[in-house]
Amino acid sequence: MAAVVRRDRVSGVSGRATGGDGDGRALWTTSRLARGFSWATIGLCGVGLALGTFMLAGVALGRAGDLDAGGVAMAMAIFGLAPLLTAWRRGLHPCIAVSADELIVTNPVRRIRLPLEEVADASPGYGGITIRLTNGRVVTAWAVQKSNLAKWSGKRVTRADDVAAAIRAQRG
Repeated sequence: MAAVVRRDRVSGVSGRATGGDGDGRALWTTSRLARGFSWATIGLCGVGLALGTFMLAGVALGRAGDLDAGGVAMAMAIFGLAPLLTAWRRGLHPCIAVSADELIVTNPVRRIRLPLEEVADASPGYGGITIRLTNGRVVTAWAVQKSNLAKWSGKRVTRADDVAAAIRAQRG
C-alpha cells in the first residue's frame, strides 16, 4: 500500500507519513523551489518543442519555402526536448522513501533499495544525503540537499539535517 504523505508546514519537511497499516513510512522529495523551477522549465521547453514541431511539420508539408525555417524548427524541437527531460528527471523524479525495514533512494538515473540494517549513517551535504553502508559503500540521495548558504550562514538545522536524522532514527 502506498504511503500517505503529509507535509509539515512549520519546517517544510515532507515525511513521517504513515501507510494504511500504520508502519511509519516516510517520503521526501525535492524542495518546492526545485519542483517549481522544474515545472517552469518543462513548460517553457514544452512550448518551444511544440512550436518547433509545428514549424517542422509546416516545412515538411511544403508550406514554408525557406530551408532555414527547417533548421530552426529542428533546433527548437531537439533543444527543447533535452532540457525538458533533464528538468523532469533532476527536479521531479528524485525522492527518498523509508519504511520499517527498507530505504529506497530514487535518483535521476537509478533507484537503489537498501535494507535498513545495512545503513550505518546518513549525513546531509551539498550533493544530497550521503548514506554510508556497513560494507563501506556510499550512496548519495539527490532529493534533499543542504545548501552552501546554510553552511556559511551557520544555520545548523535544515531540511536536509531533519531528513538525515529521520533516516538515522528509523534505522534505530
